[in-house]
Amino acid sequence: MKSAFVAIAIAVLFAACSTPTKLPVDVTEQHRAFLAFRIDSVIFVDNRPDTVTAEMKLPLLSTRPREWKISPALTTELREELKNIIQSTSNPEGLPTLLTVVIEEGYYKISGNAFEVGEHSLFSCSLLFNLKDHPDNFKSFASANYDFVGTFNATEKHAREIYRITARNAVFTALKNAEKVFD
Repeated sequence: MKSAFVAIAIAVLFAACSTPTKLPVDVTEQHRAFLAFRIDSVIFVDNRPDTVTAEMKLPLLSTRPREWKISPALTTELREELKNIIQSTSNPEGLPTLLTVVIEEGYYKISGNAFEVGEHSLFSCSLLFNLKDHPDNFKSFASANYDFVGTFNATEKHAREIYRITARNAVFTALKNAEKVFD
């Protein structure tokens, strides 16, 4: 009887400390967008006043409700990923366009207590299409977010991955919005 109780306690402890594996769906892997534009240049403008490059200092266990939030600076890797998504929608025969990606808001946060942990990610952006040979400009806005609450131990590495996918999804959604306008 005692050994069964110890085995159950160890299994519960192991499950509670396991690394989270659930991620949002990356829509860029399942769908395509095709624009009427030839994207000649992509510029990123980050309007978030509170971006940081530091990492969170997460405790091993939190007994009282707490929250940690970070607005990560746009990394070179994420910038290149987003640029590749945008360029993949470009039409070589389309209208020559300069594109500005304006990041309005973007963060990930972890909240939790002794019994459960939640992860949240948000990314909001606008795409400004500056058509070279046309007097009009066009703006597309998109936001993507992801929430997950589970009974496991969240990690900052997992929260950063959720943020990366959320950013990709937001940019792709803005591209799909632009595609609809010119369809």
